[in-house]
Amino acid sequence: MTSKRGSGPGEAILAPTTAASRSGETEGLRPWIAPAAQPRTRTFRGHRDQLACVREFARAALGPVPVLDEAVLLVSELCTNALLHTASGRNGGMFEVAVYTGTCSARIEVRDEGGSQAPALHPSDALAETGRGLGLVALLSDEWGHHGDHTGRSVFFELRWKEPD
Repeated sequence: MTSKRGSGPGEAILAPTTAASRSGETEGLRPWIAPAAQPRTRTFRGHRDQLACVREFARAALGPVPVLDEAVLLVSELCTNALLHTASGRNGGMFEVAVYTGTCSARIEVRDEGGSQAPALHPSDALAETGRGLGLVALLSDEWGHHGDHTGRSVFFELRWKEPD
């Protein structure tokens, strides 16, 4: 399923709605209304040395939100996956990070150049050194999912928090 990326303030972006969608399934998408401000986006070269730049960008784009550490960890995991499993990590590849912030929520998308397999959760192996990234995204985010195909894919997560009293 392809996404509708908002091109202006308040435009809808597709996001999952049910607990089942936390597994990354893209069925049953509902409009997620982006905040009035445009997302902060940045394109990165498809090299592992860019991961530190991604984390710095996410911190700056999000500002002082209560879920900052979780968001930075999760965006780093998604970008690592883009580098390892998609054309973004091959010679000359690129990927883009988009950060949307609302009053009590943040949504981060990693847009890559596509890969042969869709992102999927796998049973965790306590002894494995890899394979935990999407598990962390599923565990820590309020919602996550993906859309796209072998020509380009967007993987996203959303974090929410309560407004201070």
